[in-house]
Amino acid sequence: MDTTADVDFGRGRVTCLTASVLTQTVISSDRFIAIIFPLHARITKQRTSVVITSIWMTSGLVSVPFLFTRKYRTFQWRNLLEFSCVEEWPYEEQWNAETGICLRTFPLQQLYYTFVTMTLFFVPVAIMIVTYMLIICRLWRTRAPGEANIVNINIQHRVKMKKFKECYFDHVKISFDIPTSDSEYFSEYDK
Repeated sequence: MDTTADVDFGRGRVTCLTASVLTQTVISSDRFIAIIFPLHARITKQRTSVVITSIWMTSGLVSVPFLFTRKYRTFQWRNLLEFSCVEEWPYEEQWNAETGICLRTFPLQQLYYTFVTMTLFFVPVAIMIVTYMLIICRLWRTRAPGEANIVNINIQHRVKMKKFKECYFDHVKISFDIPTSDSEYFSEYDK
């Protein structure tokens, strides 16, 4: 079996996931600017290639540690030979004389995953929540020009509800449809 294919698969998955999150964040920011500041410059055709390139370069850089930490290993069980790609991060060991236990810590792994979790999950989700809440508030407060009769008010209310559903269900919900384990990931694509 080819070990680089397994490492590249894990790295590719991280790259695509990161690109997806960053793209959704850029889309929500672009929608925010378009609705809250309609006369300001948005992402134009010229800027689009720069934004897309930046997203994919950032995504590629985030997954670089997997080139050095993922190793191809075989495990011999009683009736099974298992092939696996595992993470092997540098570690530090310290002997605790009081408990008589050797403690193993992975400071680089902890730093990497803390950084990735904060910058690629919590910050983008916070940005999306804030931008869409401000968009919804702005749309909800605005009134359509023209005569205020019951028909126009009902039409405007239906349009507002439609936009709210689009913002919530079409974009924010997708952010949380990420498989949480390898078994979920593979079961999604085996269908």
